Amino acid sequence: MSVLSDVYQGLKASSDVTKLLADGQKSIYHGWSKDAGSYPVLIYGIASDVPHITADNREISHFVTMRIHIVTKNGAFTELFHVVNAVMVNLGYMRKMCNEVNDEDLRIMVCDYTISKKVEE
Repeated sequence: MSVLSDVYQGLKASSDVTKLLADGQKSIYHGWSKDAGSYPVLIYGIASDVPHITADNREISHFVTMRIHIVTKNGAFTELFHVVNAVMVNLGYMRKMCNEVNDEDLRIMVCDYTISKKVEE
């Protein structure tokens, strides 16, 4: 499975995550979301993919950083952050950073998670 699929399946399978979202599993988006209409929603995607280990001019493994946006209207993302974080840690990711952002009437927590993946031949 790809990292995108792994993350989506992990988030979707967690009832702790989906029960906190506006429309359950339908509130998990890849890349971007138009005006979802109801919040909170999750938006996930790859923020970076960089070489980690190289040998003999070949990439052996790479660091993939997944970025997850927890988008709310009211800024109440603490509980959702904790369950999303648990899913990501369970998938083998390490949290790199989180940042709170305001965008007009939306309150967003942006979190980056990193994992090292072996390069598939």
